[in-house]
Formats: sequence, structure tokens, C-alpha cells
Amino acid sequence: MTIFFWAAWNGEVEEVKDLLRKNPSLNVNWRNEENFAWTALYAACINGHDSVVSILLAHPDIDPNLKEEEGKTPFMTACWEGNTKQLPKMPLGRQRRNRRRKW
Repeated sequence: MTIFFWAAWNGEVEEVKDLLRKNPSLNVNWRNEENFAWTALYAACINGHDSVVSILLAHPDIDPNLKEEEGKTPFMTACWEGNTKQLPKMPLGRQRRNRRRKW
């Protein structure tokens, strides 16, 4: 486990900001193989740390679609855990058009 992952897991907002500022080459998508291949974003989502989620989603290198070892994304986990404040911030990827025709 990295300090960055630990900070996201525990909702340490200032620590997350400080680590990102001091380490521009930090791998924000690092996967904790000892913990179901969770990313820092996944850890923040599952624990309901909205402020950390916002910080991570604002990072240009973050990949919100990375799946953990059971195939769940941070978005899916936020839904499952009932952390709905995070949902409007989550990029949903390409929007699909409604192909139903009105007759």
C-alpha cells in the first residue's frame, strides 16, 4: 500500500493534495494488488470520501473506468454503497443516444 492510497482510503484531503502537488509524476491509477486491485479513487468511493473523490476526478491522468479484480468500477461502487453525492462528478463515458422512435 502506498501513502497516496492510504490517504485516499482514509479521506485525508490535505495529504492527498500535498502528495499530488509534490509528486507530479505520481501514478494516480496505481492498483493495490493486496486489496482487490483497488485504485485510490475506488478506495475513496467505497469509503464515501467525497472531497477526495473530487480531487482525484479533477486530476488529468485519472482513469475512473479502471475495474477492480471483481470487475467493478468506482462508479459502480459509489452506487452500491449509496454514496450518491459522488455520482454527478463521475464521468459516464460516451453517452448513448436513445434510439427509440416516437410514432
